[in-house]
Amino acid sequence: MVLKLVVVVHKDYEERVIESMAKMTSYLASKHVPKVKLAGSNPPISQSPSQVQVKLPKINLPTFDGSVLSWQPYYQSIKVSVVDNPSLADVQKLEYLMRSLKGSAAEAVKGFGVVQANYNPVLEILKERFGHTRSRSFC
Repeated sequence: MVLKLVVVVHKDYEERVIESMAKMTSYLASKHVPKVKLAGSNPPISQSPSQVQVKLPKINLPTFDGSVLSWQPYYQSIKVSVVDNPSLADVQKLEYLMRSLKGSAAEAVKGFGVVQANYNPVLEILKERFGHTRSRSFC
């Protein structure tokens, strides 16, 4: 009798645990929480820590008007945000670059269409024209 009672209690407990786990899984899925591997369970982790993305505030790209003295801060910012961004294709990088240019900087590359092949030539033209420190004179 005692053994039968223990088996019934254990089965009831096991069913409540499974039901609770199902509720927790459903709740976490509704909150978009990544799945994790529980101790003693076999399912693989569906999202590694490197895949977790944090939503950061939007950063506006700087504009560059062709002022040689403004080139360095502009280029440092655009380099981090766009040029060195591995998630952007060259055509996307060129689009961001072209949209950030004004005045003589925009004039210097106005003949280039926004196509993948033009990204590197446009970037090099801007660096050559505005990035040379020897063209600066300090009086």
